[in-house]
Amino acid sequence: MNQTRCSICLDQIIDQTLIVPCQHSEYCFRCMRIWTTNSNRCPICVQPIDHLVHRIDPLTKDFQTFHPLPVMPSLDEDSTTPTQLGEASRHAEHLAGLERRRFIYQHSLYVKHIPSNRYTNFRPISAKHFLQEQSKDPSQSTRKDSPSAQLINRTTRFLQRELRALQPSLVLPHSIDHSIRIIFLILHRVDSNSPQAVRLFSELIREPHLAQHFSHELTCFLRSPYTDLLEWDQILQYPTKAELSSNSN
Repeated sequence: MNQTRCSICLDQIIDQTLIVPCQHSEYCFRCMRIWTTNSNRCPICVQPIDHLVHRIDPLTKDFQTFHPLPVMPSLDEDSTTPTQLGEASRHAEHLAGLERRRFIYQHSLYVKHIPSNRYTNFRPISAKHFLQEQSKDPSQSTRKDSPSAQLINRTTRFLQRELRALQPSLVLPHSIDHSIRIIFLILHRVDSNSPQAVRLFSELIREPHLAQHFSHELTCFLRSPYTDLLEWDQILQYPTKAELSSNSN
């Protein structure tokens, strides 16, 4: 694979991606991930796409795989301006991300563990991280750029999407904002991956196994440095069909 320009964006390839089974590799991973939200066929040969291979290390031969979800319904194609096309692209990415989260819960796919170290910038997380810094002057509110405020903001974005993915299983399916407030009360008191948290989450999510799964996914996100959900989606790794099959034997 020595192509330097992406056939979709025409810029230098970032994270060169191989399509399986046709083996075309003239793409950035981000471009192909967006492409697969609208088409399940290779842009060049139009063969069906089974999965994508990216983050390929030529030395160790390590790589990651990405299995596209079923193609979403087409967006309105009347939009032609760059701004409108950009909004359509973001909307498609949002829908694809939401459908991917639903797929993950429906098939009980648990995100693989990512270690906490200076290379990943992941860190342990606990209830104390959600406690706002108390100022000596009670008239001063918590700064919007404080670590605790940033954590709350990015956690809110994560919960908004995650609870929509779980919406049919929520006790209060039409009150996602209220459910988020309850979850923050839980996170201020107990660690997100603790048995106590799972028990409290199960009062919001009907199925106990989904409450456990939600706790696992939430904790992994909270440990991460990511604020953008699209960037977060790109680094996640889930078990492959082969791994699931071998674990069940």
